[in-house]
Amino acid sequence: MANLFEGEFKAIGVKESLQSKEGKAGGKGPEISAQFKVQEGEHGVDERGQKVSVGGKTLTWYATLTEKTRDRIEEHLKNTGMKDAWVKAFLDKAEGGQFGSVKNPKCGFGDVVCSLSVEIDEYQGKKKSKIQWINNADGGRKRMDEIDLEVEDDEDEASDAPDWQRE
Repeated sequence: MANLFEGEFKAIGVKESLQSKEGKAGGKGPEISAQFKVQEGEHGVDERGQKVSVGGKTLTWYATLTEKTRDRIEEHLKNTGMKDAWVKAFLDKAEGGQFGSVKNPKCGFGDVVCSLSVEIDEYQGKKKSKIQWINNADGGRKRMDEIDLEVEDDEDEASDAPDWQRE
């Protein structure tokens, strides 16, 4: 199995691995992390572009909780099976300076298979397989269908434009 790999993988949250802790000195906010185990039979691509088996691998997801990232983190956690009220309570406590790990199985973390978007990332000269997105099990950012637009009488596109926009 490859040490570094990327792709879109089905995975499940590892129970009792979700935690929050104080951000680093000078950091922007609390740090959130959780572990995920890639489902058996999943394949990715290594640094050389070769297909590799990644089933059974464990990856750790990290996020910094800020006003700008909160909505995305909430969405990520809900995609793991975590219930809305638990997500909000967990993040509220982290924002309030109460840190720790979530041990209660009622929260729903790790109850459902999700889809991880993983990329090979380099930081300070070190490379690792980094979870970029936690999506629902159907997969990540879906490409929208193309719409074929046809416009009648499009000979003079600028005709409806104000005078100052016409050439």
